[in-house]
Amino acid sequence: MEGDSMHITLPEEIRRFFNQKGGRSLLIKGAPGSGKTTLALQLMEELVEINRGFYISTRVSDDAIFSQFPWLQEKEWRDRLIDITKDFLREVTPEPKEIPDIKVLKAKEILTTLEKSDKRGVENRTWLLQLIQEAEVREVENLYDRIQSILPGKCMVVIDSIDGMGEKYKIPYGKIVEAMQKDLVEETGVNMVVICESENATPIDYLVDGIICLNMRRLGMSVIRELEMKKMRGIKIANPYYLFTMVDGKLTVLSRIEKKEKERRWQIIPNGVENYSTGLKEIDTFYGGIAPGDVIFIESEPTVPEDSIIPLILSPVANFLSQGHGVMLIPPLAITMKHLVPVINVAGENVEHLRIFLKSHESSSEKHIVRMPYMNSMEDYQIWLESYSILLREAKKPFLLVVGLDTQESAYSANDLMDVLMQIVEHARTKHDILILCTKLKGVLNTAASAICKTHIELHEQNGHTFLTGHKRRTGTYWLRNVPRKYIDDIELVPML
Repeated sequence: MEGDSMHITLPEEIRRFFNQKGGRSLLIKGAPGSGKTTLALQLMEELVEINRGFYISTRVSDDAIFSQFPWLQEKEWRDRLIDITKDFLREVTPEPKEIPDIKVLKAKEILTTLEKSDKRGVENRTWLLQLIQEAEVREVENLYDRIQSILPGKCMVVIDSIDGMGEKYKIPYGKIVEAMQKDLVEETGVNMVVICESENATPIDYLVDGIICLNMRRLGMSVIRELEMKKMRGIKIANPYYLFTMVDGKLTVLSRIEKKEKERRWQIIPNGVENYSTGLKEIDTFYGGIAPGDVIFIESEPTVPEDSIIPLILSPVANFLSQGHGVMLIPPLAITMKHLVPVINVAGENVEHLRIFLKSHESSSEKHIVRMPYMNSMEDYQIWLESYSILLREAKKPFLLVVGLDTQESAYSANDLMDVLMQIVEHARTKHDILILCTKLKGVLNTAASAICKTHIELHEQNGHTFLTGHKRRTGTYWLRNVPRKYIDDIELVPML
């Protein structure tokens, strides 16, 4: 979607974890489809040079990997992955092979070490030699050889998955991890990423230096992804939880870091012949604009910040006013006069086409402010109708009518509210105006508003972020991010894939 994103690819804690002196091992756990392979491949791509990453897959062919991750099609990555993966996907040779004598192997290892004692970067094979006595781990030996060929210098190994490797060799996978942890990570300084299919505690939790769990969290009717850092040895975890999405086949974390952005200019978005703009290109693209007679219901959880709600309400108001259309606004509880000042500035001389209904017994000298007693719902509705009639002589049609349902619920009884709501809805439809209903409360009118509206937008809050979901005219879930803009913020919608 449009906008300079403030989201980042990987949490800074992970980068610092692998950039420490010596090697580090990271265990990635999660349910199928949670993004484990994506994260592992991305770590290899972003944290090591292209010829220093080794990926071993026990689950899928290289063609399937390249199909799922198109960015790996680059020739150097393709060669690097195929070299290892093809060997690993071959079945173990059925003919029995003579298991080498451990004493002979140790002697050869000692001789090799002595021959290379004056060289840096010789990988240790002490634990591998013990492992060979239990199983034919040909691919692991091959991996050791590959690592030896590029030492000294940092490299990274990804095992996807360790469960599959244990099943193939018919040995507990903890023994494989222990051998590689001791030989490669601790003795040689190799960084290792291990993927495990289990979401629960595993026998290797205590062995590895770091543990990341990829969780799927329920959000309203949708599911969002969460990265949880359970252990990162040597690194202080300030924020253990990060929400993330999978845009273009890559894991992208929703950043809490607010960078200074250049403020966009406010620009009128011209209305179409049949559909009218909300003043937000993202929402216009999302729903194709709004048409006369439409009823839109914006329902927010109480924890959703005001900054997320204001653009959705006030951008349509400002865009309609700027083009000479009439606007009737009963502000929701989230919007105060402080928030309305920028709208008045945008409107300029067209502010005379605006009517803001505020709770007060006093009259106002400002034409665009209408004081309502909020004592009797039908009497207040008559004040609203009179203002509409006056505005009809001055402003262009269709009008934009905005009603804060939570404001109404704070003033009237449930029965009175329902009667007034039905009359306003009927009025908007017969007069071919556009009606926006909005609330931050789980009130008595929500069910009715959802039933009568054409478009129902829900706003949820999770981990300090706001998410937008189309409930009626159902859509996926999007991260709603404010983008600085003069007068009223713009928004960016990032799909949560």
